[in-house]
Amino acid sequence: MCKFQQEINTRIQEKKALESNADTKAKEPHQSTDTSLGSSNTEDCCCCRGENGLLQELRLLKNKVDELEGEKSQYERKLKATKAEISDLQHLLATKDAEIECLQSQLLSRAPLSNDITERGNFKAENTYQCVALMVIVYC
Repeated sequence: MCKFQQEINTRIQEKKALESNADTKAKEPHQSTDTSLGSSNTEDCCCCRGENGLLQELRLLKNKVDELEGEKSQYERKLKATKAEISDLQHLLATKDAEIECLQSQLLSRAPLSNDITERGNFKAENTYQCVALMVIVYC
């Protein structure tokens, strides 16, 4: 925008200079018509160049917006993929936590050696059933 503002300021100064030249030449009767024609042509050229400059700047800004929107959609896709990966990892972590709890409960059930073998077998079966139930809950 600074470049654009400088161009506008330059053109305003040129226009003021042309108007001041036109005022001094308007005092001379034989050149007043030529000066007014010359200044209007110059003003028309400046306006055309100004419009072309604005159109060019507008095209550049549109291209920049398109580029930024493309980057935005790319980052959104990456973010979505990352969130899905995090969700999968959290699910896997929950499954592993359930397995660890089952193994810990099985280890605790093996600790009392004074119990009868049949009681231990029944206890193991109950713990195994509980582990399977926990894993089903985690998957759901």
